[in-house]
Amino acid sequence: MRRMDTSNSSLTASTDGRDLQVSLRDLLDHAAALSLVQEVALDDFMRTAWQAYMDARPGLREQLEDRKLTARLDELRARGAVGRA
Repeated sequence: MRRMDTSNSSLTASTDGRDLQVSLRDLLDHAAALSLVQEVALDDFMRTAWQAYMDARPGLREQLEDRKLTARLDELRARGAVGRA
């Protein structure tokens, strides 16, 4: 079982009773270097990183979609295109 604490800018991973301190920056540097070696396009790297971040935060996608919808409705209401309930 793997558990991660994302407080501050480091991750504490506990695997089989061993605790490891890993700098988030080090992990990102390693991922970026690996993507260069594998000749991954920047857009693909960024899309994959974003997807991993979203997967790690259940409910965030829905929260962002709700905010976007609310902003759009507010914009339409301000223009008088949509009435208020």
